[in-house]
Amino acid sequence: MLVGWRSVERCFVNVVVNRCHLPLLYVGLEYGLTNNSKLAERFFNQALSIAPDDPFVLHEIGVIAYQSLESVHMISLVY
Repeated sequence: MLVGWRSVERCFVNVVVNRCHLPLLYVGLEYGLTNNSKLAERFFNQALSIAPDDPFVLHEIGVIAYQSLESVHMISLVY
């Protein structure tokens, strides 16, 4: 159990101190896999605010938008 808390602490430090977007991206991916698109989108948007040019973040936002049929949101991201 202690190992899990240390992993969470490292992720928190990466997000807050180092401004790394990857932990947010991976949490969003997990929420997307469980079909919780609202929470997934929230984490992807936070990752996007840190790394606006990361193609993986943009791809996952597009996937969530496609799954929820928000084509206007997808088009605004592309253009």
